[in-house]
Amino acid sequence: MNLHSSRSHLAVQILGTMTNPEGKQFSSAITLVDLAGSERLAKSGVSGDRQKEAIKINQSLSALGDVIAARAQKNAHTPYRNSVLTHFLQDWAPPELANIYDIHMLFF
Repeated sequence: MNLHSSRSHLAVQILGTMTNPEGKQFSSAITLVDLAGSERLAKSGVSGDRQKEAIKINQSLSALGDVIAARAQKNAHTPYRNSVLTHFLQDWAPPELANIYDIHMLFF
């Protein structure tokens, strides 16, 4: 988490393991991601470090859009390595599985 700004992505991964009465072990993971919002630099008027931060956030959101588009089109290559965010989320959407993306947006 970025301690100097309220504009940052936050990802929390919860891992769980369960053993049934027969001794078979099951593992699971849930990843919760809170994405920072994009902003138009010209409209916001930010400069310096805040401008660099906004550019990086916009780039990572764009890279996430590229990954979702590649998955939806069933492309042979999915550009997970275009940002730290998409590289981190690669396990969340492995290429051999058919995923349904459920995106909820809440604006305050």
